[in-house]
Amino acid sequence: MSLEISFASVVLTLLLCYLLYRAFGTKRYDPPLPPPAGLALPVVGHFYKLKPDMRTTFKELRAHYGDVYFMQLGSVPAVVISGFSTFKEGFKNSDQFNDRLPLFVLDKVTRGGKGK
Repeated sequence: MSLEISFASVVLTLLLCYLLYRAFGTKRYDPPLPPPAGLALPVVGHFYKLKPDMRTTFKELRAHYGDVYFMQLGSVPAVVISGFSTFKEGFKNSDQFNDRLPLFVLDKVTRGGKGK
């Protein structure tokens, strides 16, 4: 008894395995981001929108986009939360934010969070 495997049967088997993997394989879920704060430029992101007094900029963006919106600060994506009640609701479980990276550029822009 000889076992002959044709090229077509190998291709069909591989195609079937691929289709089964695509149909039932692990699927990555990316939750949707909040609406962006306008057009982000390729290198600087939304930094061009920030004025020397950033409070007025964030006040205008809050009036236009709501309490939660997305900004690209250079190459770093950031979700901005405005409003105390929204902030309180968003940070009920604050343990999930302990391992986030410090934003060196944002510290430079805000002078270490001290403003002017």
